[in-house]
Amino acid sequence: NHGFGLSFGNQLETGIGKLGYSASLTYSRSITNYTNGNIGRYLLVGEVETTNELFGERIFTDSRTDDNVDWGSLINLAYTPHSNHKVNFSYFRTQSGSHTGRQVQGFWFEVQNANQISDVLSYQQRSLDAFFLSGKSVFSNLNNIQLDWKLSRAQNAMETPDLRYFQRQEQITDTDTLFSNPNNLPRPARFFRDLDETGNSAIVDFTVPLGKSNKFKTGLFYDDKERNFSELRYDIFSDAFGIREAQGDPFLFFGTQGIIDSTVTGRGQGYDYGTFLEDGTEIRNSYDSESTITAFYGMFDLFITDKLRFIGGARLERTDITATSRDSVLVATPTPDSTGSQGIGRLDNNDWLPSASLVYSLNDNMNVRAAVTRTLARPTVRELMPLVTFDFAGDLLFSGNANLERTLITNYDFRFEWFTGPGEILAFSAFYKDLENPMERVIDNRLGNNATTIQNVPQGRVLGIELEARKNLGSFAEALGNFSLSGNFTLVNSEVDISEIELIAIRAADPNASSTRQLFGQSPYIVNVDLQYRNESGLSTNLSFNRFGDRLSLATGNATPNVFERAYNTLNWNLSKPLKNGVTLGFKANNILDPLIVQSYEFRGEEYIFQSFRRGVTFSASFKYSL
Repeated sequence: NHGFGLSFGNQLETGIGKLGYSASLTYSRSITNYTNGNIGRYLLVGEVETTNELFGERIFTDSRTDDNVDWGSLINLAYTPHSNHKVNFSYFRTQSGSHTGRQVQGFWFEVQNANQISDVLSYQQRSLDAFFLSGKSVFSNLNNIQLDWKLSRAQNAMETPDLRYFQRQEQITDTDTLFSNPNNLPRPARFFRDLDETGNSAIVDFTVPLGKSNKFKTGLFYDDKERNFSELRYDIFSDAFGIREAQGDPFLFFGTQGIIDSTVTGRGQGYDYGTFLEDGTEIRNSYDSESTITAFYGMFDLFITDKLRFIGGARLERTDITATSRDSVLVATPTPDSTGSQGIGRLDNNDWLPSASLVYSLNDNMNVRAAVTRTLARPTVRELMPLVTFDFAGDLLFSGNANLERTLITNYDFRFEWFTGPGEILAFSAFYKDLENPMERVIDNRLGNNATTIQNVPQGRVLGIELEARKNLGSFAEALGNFSLSGNFTLVNSEVDISEIELIAIRAADPNASSTRQLFGQSPYIVNVDLQYRNESGLSTNLSFNRFGDRLSLATGNATPNVFERAYNTLNWNLSKPLKNGVTLGFKANNILDPLIVQSYEFRGEEYIFQSFRRGVTFSASFKYSL
């Protein structure tokens, strides 16, 4: 693992203002690996009252290596012709490549007395080019009205030039080891994917002073994106030289000479040459999408008294997102309720998003805040499009859902904060969130136990409290003056209502099942602690700790217990020391505790592994030189 960065900048005085510029270039390469992973897929077969354990449909070991390379560049130009006017230009380019190799093998109940082996080798490249032009102007002759504006254009691309998938079964006999690819296993295949997206956005904000401290703000927002995604798949068949003859070696199998197209007729169709291709592309998995989001808002920032401040307003947001499959038959097929097309995902919403908050200053160091806001969360285009793809190398499939709706969230927040000293704070917060149509990841039973999708559930609720503190330890003992301690603790209770259709399916096997479950991805508690040290010589170090409670990572959609990501501890340490002549040395140790990361089911007090692995500990040293 290594990386480097280079940056420079300066400011020039000109006859007509100031010109500032900066540029930077970064590069990094990191390799991660684990060979101790486990994967399991379990089902509840029968009724809960008469079943003692879950049925293991697939039980695999898992090994994976990722080789990631990232580089980026940034150019900034800032021109200030007058103290009331400023213009900025930025160009940002980032590119990343990820080379992944993965093997899972083990028991699959559909094929008895054989070891199932699956290999995936892939490379994925992402790139982003973004241009930003922004400005700020204060018009002193118009009551100091302030204008802020920003224009941007971004081009995003993703390419998977050759994902190779190879699955076979291994049977060990008294005399030999036999490899094969029976009909109930996917064929060896190669995938090619391309995604291109272009986006443009514009933001304009006006700030109008209203007296000494009060002000009114209003503005417009516009964002549009166009995306094109295509996928090609080629299944590989072999008669003369197959998986058995290659002894299960994927490189030998893929390297077989004489690959021809399956459309060739006569004696040349693979039988004399060994291997032939068949186009397995599903056109439904290629799509085009358009997204337009526009918004207008107005808000007041008013001091009702010297101690009481009101901040409030409303935002009108218009969303129009359409994702259309290139499968014309699917597009022409109506949904079961005849409200749309099975090949088109659509969001078409107008939403009022009001916000109101009060801030009361008890004294110069203490504030009380209360707020009521309405926000929303949208599904991504990939989640909205009814395509089926690998979610990640060699494991779950993912199916989009054209019937997804956006989530509306009403937030109630209360916060007390006490600034006990420079850079110090002691705060208590309480919050409640009411969610309409929250989204969660669930097993897609239409595609079997190895595929997931996204669904809405009717309602959700989140209630929580948070304690936050940041304190210099010198107030306890003079010798601790260079130490500071910060942290927060959040305690949360969350639940969502299970849909009536899903609840009927669950209670068919578990009559006493609850009608609610934990909100997807929400931990019941979160702990963060950070201990810092810094002295007059510039030596600085900090030790950071994090822990979260079990959180729902996958709903099964039936009476099989849901999958949770189990709690684990994370500990990181870093050290930095400036030397003479602009040299700074650094050292980091990440994931020091190297916890076992587990997703699992739980049934009758027993834990069944869905996926588990260890990331390993990472050490790094750095050298920085400043002119």
